[in-house]
Amino acid sequence: MRHLLLILGFITIISSCKNKIVITEQIKSRLKNEISNIMILDQKYRWQIMYGEVNEIKLDSLKRLPDSIRYAIFAKNFTKDYGLTKKQSDSIWILQNKLDSLNEIRLSQIIDSFGWPSAKVIGSDDADVLPLHFSKGFKNKYYQILLQTAKDKDISPDIVAQMYDRLMIDLHKQQVYGSFEDKDSITGNILPPMIDDINLTNKLRHEIGLDSLKDYRLTKNKK
Repeated sequence: MRHLLLILGFITIISSCKNKIVITEQIKSRLKNEISNIMILDQKYRWQIMYGEVNEIKLDSLKRLPDSIRYAIFAKNFTKDYGLTKKQSDSIWILQNKLDSLNEIRLSQIIDSFGWPSAKVIGSDDADVLPLHFSKGFKNKYYQILLQTAKDKDISPDIVAQMYDRLMIDLHKQQVYGSFEDKDSITGNILPPMIDDINLTNKLRHEIGLDSLKDYRLTKNKK
């Protein structure tokens, strides 16, 4: 880690002078390993929440189940029919949020020095899911970089769309890409995403490689 930080600092100095970063194969390898370690921390406590299980031995067994069974467990946890108590969940989220904060700082340093650590750069797409778990500040700061990365087909467009829509939701605004369905607070029924302008939404979706949004609701007073 210390050696990588020294390399990052050195390359940052070079980039400030020449506005260009040359990433050697050695640096790529070290970045790949560090992103892999960040991803492990990203999932450290999320597995417990998704499976509703804190016992490591049982968790390992659950992870080996067929996808159909695992997804059924996830669905039950999300509807609170099964899994951890609220007290357990809240305690685990405190631990995970601390790790997310540290991961966010480190990934920000990497992006500022090298750009997005895509599969094309480091040979792994482990970093792709990370922005979904970071703060509003991170999502806002790096959206344009990730947007261009999606247009260059170096990151999943779904990730970028979800990241930005989550930012909009957290800011109490309408989604742009229509990534997330809504839930009726009274009936509990799942509703299509609500957006402001379907033509703009589909235009932006097409620009990053997504299909048109077919199921949606328009905001009030919109036709």
